[in-house]
Amino acid sequence: MDVRVATEDDAEAILDIYAPIVIDTAISFEDEVPTVEEMRRRIRETLTTYPWFVAIEDGEILGYGYAGPLRTRAAYRWSAEVSMYIREGDRHAGVATAIGMKITEALLRMGVVTLFGGTTLPNPASEGIYLKSGFERVGVWRDAGYKQGRWHDVGWYQRSLRDVDTEPPPFVPFSELR
Repeated sequence: MDVRVATEDDAEAILDIYAPIVIDTAISFEDEVPTVEEMRRRIRETLTTYPWFVAIEDGEILGYGYAGPLRTRAAYRWSAEVSMYIREGDRHAGVATAIGMKITEALLRMGVVTLFGGTTLPNPASEGIYLKSGFERVGVWRDAGYKQGRWHDVGWYQRSLRDVDTEPPPFVPFSELR
């Protein structure tokens, strides 16, 4: 398995993974599957500041993950929210771990101090990968989203990448690392 930076050309394969999650589950709170062009835009815009990786084996994308800002206020720039989606048949093959390691490495190089991730509950697979990856559960947003005829809670996880007792390093956009 190879993990590399996503490109706009990956949008269709990414949607093949993401569409069933949007349509069939409450894991994503989107109601409609984005278009290929919309996914291209998301990849392009994310990569200007944050990483987006895909895991590939035998020419097929098995999963993808990316980071983004936790919030837009300036003081949040050292915190990032991470997201990951893995193709259904490959969810227990180490794909998430491989992508997560690449994202974490990139965010560390960018100067990010703290990672956050949320998952619709219950979601034992996502909760497990967070805990296995050094995150701790920090809270639950009760009844945060309504989808598929019911309300859903979102569990939040956090991982520190560096000491918070000192001034943070400069934040370096992902596009400037490459």
